[in-house]
Amino acid sequence: MGGTHRAGELGMKLAQINAYSAGSTGRLMLKEHMETLARGDESYVFWARGDEPQYTQAIRVGTALDVYAHAARARVTGRVGFCGSKHATERMVQRLRRIEPDIIHLHNLHGYSFHLPTLFSYLEKTPAQIEWTLHDCWAFTGHCGHFTAANCSQWKKHCGRFGRCPMQRVIPWSLFDSSERNFADKKSLFTSLPHVKLIVPSQWLADLAKQSFLAKYPISVIPNRADENVFKPTCNDFKKNHGIEDKVMVLGVAAPWNERKGLDLFLDLAQMLDDRFALVLVGLNAKQRAAVKKMNDSSATLIPLGAIADGVELAEIYTAADFFWNASVEETFGMTTLEAISCGTFAIVCMRTPGEEIIDVETGIALPADAEFVAEYLMDLCKNGGKSS
Repeated sequence: MGGTHRAGELGMKLAQINAYSAGSTGRLMLKEHMETLARGDESYVFWARGDEPQYTQAIRVGTALDVYAHAARARVTGRVGFCGSKHATERMVQRLRRIEPDIIHLHNLHGYSFHLPTLFSYLEKTPAQIEWTLHDCWAFTGHCGHFTAANCSQWKKHCGRFGRCPMQRVIPWSLFDSSERNFADKKSLFTSLPHVKLIVPSQWLADLAKQSFLAKYPISVIPNRADENVFKPTCNDFKKNHGIEDKVMVLGVAAPWNERKGLDLFLDLAQMLDDRFALVLVGLNAKQRAAVKKMNDSSATLIPLGAIADGVELAEIYTAADFFWNASVEETFGMTTLEAISCGTFAIVCMRTPGEEIIDVETGIALPADAEFVAEYLMDLCKNGGKSS
């Protein structure tokens, strides 16, 4: 998702700050970075976690040890963003002062990566224009990035003040519930800036942000865009190489996979489909891949794969699939859905999620977040001798 600044402003300096160098938010940051450099402007990216980016002017914030120390303290205190990475963030701020950017584009600020009071103390004083892309709901809650599955609405008033945080022992796990204090501190910091342009990828997320303490700032909906130079119908031998040329391939992509991303739903689906189908899961960790390989009570073929960072390789897998299923009920946009559609694959998304904003009648369908509904839909299509088209 690009920022709202104008292309070609003479001598513009852009600095982006994101916890991750890779993944969906990392790819979006890279895209804006490269577009800015291509215009002849200056661009810098600050990141804390992930592999060293293979492009210029990417500046790491702290070290892996800083992240681990921050995470260890946060696992006890629940104070993500307040209990670590202070010196690393101070060094980043010093670098920003030397660069003197015209625009600072914030992305994900959690992930045990930044010390929020230090960062926002600088942002309050800088003359730079501040843009902040929200990739989830973390900026206006006291703990979590997503609350749909927990059916929690405490964030509308004050997290932790009316009951314990239902996500305390989920993501990110913490021994103590600090959601009430976190909410107060985040509200104080995040509303302290005189001018911020908030950017969200979906109307769904915009509607939530407008009910939060961030509603004081203007909110623009700018849908994410897939890199069409990479994510396009791509010749491949994926089905042949995996021995599933005669099967209907249903693909799921996530990193990491967990219950929130719909892993349990995918495994349930495998139990319901017959041997005409192959389910391919991309992004599983080693433990998950081993567990899937041991499953022997499924008629459908199961192919567990690890994370794939190479976009071209991922485009080949998207293209090979007959269906892409985004089984997550807590997406704020659904970048993998857009990538699949860009590769010509029919997408199945969950009802009442932002995925419905991505598809149309030609490119996808919205179904309940229920493996039985999806299995029935796929089996009916096969019975009628057709695929999605």
